[in-house]
Amino acid sequence: MPMPGSPSGLTRDKRFFITSADLFIQVQRRLFRVHSYFLTRDSEYFRRIVPITGPDRAGTSEGDPLILDDVDPESFQAFLWVFYNERRTLSIYDAPLKAWKRILELAHQWDFAKVRELATRELDKKSMDPVERISLYQDNGVHVKYLVSALEELTNRDASISDEEGVRIGLKTALKIARAREQSRSAKPPAPSPVRVTSSGLKDIVIGVFGLEPISATG
Repeated sequence: MPMPGSPSGLTRDKRFFITSADLFIQVQRRLFRVHSYFLTRDSEYFRRIVPITGPDRAGTSEGDPLILDDVDPESFQAFLWVFYNERRTLSIYDAPLKAWKRILELAHQWDFAKVRELATRELDKKSMDPVERISLYQDNGVHVKYLVSALEELTNRDASISDEEGVRIGLKTALKIARAREQSRSAKPPAPSPVRVTSSGLKDIVIGVFGLEPISATG
């Protein structure tokens, strides 16, 4: 319901309107009240938009919230859960694939390097089409070293990269995968031919073509 001193129709978020918190944030017609510490600690973006001092600074009251216009309420709620997850001290983060994808996107958008690393680790535990994973990671600043398994999968499969897939992952990546596919198969038999190297050999080819070293998502 509308709140005194706030724009008509503004409603408090049911999960993240925390009475002890110091920062009021409006996302569309939803009002959040959270601890500014979590947002400004790790993000240069929020350090720029959340004033540190001043009685009249935006975000200090329900009637004058800080307005975020680059996110929807559900996505912001999912992002805040990272900080307010009751089991985070045990490093237990249980959320569906869709939520982690949106968390990764917002972490990249708002310069949360540690949250991006967390989202990457959690996404690595989820089943995902390799083209979708490569496209998602590329769009959100995740280093290619986290994509060894996805690149191996595309190198190993029978079907080559389609035009549509090439557009999604980019020409440079598509050409490198094509090169890895050639190296993993005999050059003379007619295509498509099966991979003719061991699993470890396939990984070595991918690593060599992309000029990287394998690394776990926790590294």
